Amino acid sequence: MTGMGADGMTETAARWRRTREGDLDSLEWLVERMSPLLRAHALYRLAAVTAGESELDDLVQEAWMVLLLKKDEVEFPDRGT
Repeated sequence: MTGMGADGMTETAARWRRTREGDLDSLEWLVERMSPLLRAHALYRLAAVTAGESELDDLVQEAWMVLLLKKDEVEFPDRGT
């Protein structure tokens, strides 16, 4: 994730805003960059109960599906965190 842009938004926040507006390139950018983080978090939290790699991948896909279904309800902070 990068720093603040000229508009005061982080690259990730700007890409999320554009994804909410229907920009598929921004969605692809987010998925490529955030999926490894989601997967690592799932592995850390659920390593003792998961059946394996494919189950972790399924969890990440489900997380993206839920997020996209509720995209109009989710705000991404505009600050550099």
